[in-house]
Amino acid sequence: MPLCSGGEQNDSVLVWKNFRGTSCVATPLLDKGILWLVKDGGIVTKGPAASSEVLQEKRLPAIGNYYTSPLNAGGKVFFAAEQGTVSTLTGEPVWHVISTHNFMERIYATPLAAEDRLFIRTEMALYGYSK
Repeated sequence: MPLCSGGEQNDSVLVWKNFRGTSCVATPLLDKGILWLVKDGGIVTKGPAASSEVLQEKRLPAIGNYYTSPLNAGGKVFFAAEQGTVSTLTGEPVWHVISTHNFMERIYATPLAAEDRLFIRTEMALYGYSK
């Protein structure tokens, strides 16, 4: 039995399942029918929500634990590692890293996008960015 297991469900409602790319904490991101998953070690797995197919699986620049969920904002996808690095990826079918920034503080809260701003909460501060 996997470390992270959900409640019992009737198999008639199950579309697919995948234990390989999942995290025990981070919630997957669903964007335009595509699921983005991140697990510890910085491995991002991406695939259609309608099947268990893997479109892309690749490691982020920041290796470590990922307790925050991915965020899609402005056509970009953000991942925050516990050790404090935020990676910004393109939201394209085959993603690549646009940038990374190390806040030098732990991050446990999922980034938030609101009113053309990006908010990142670290252990010690709240950062707000605008376009």
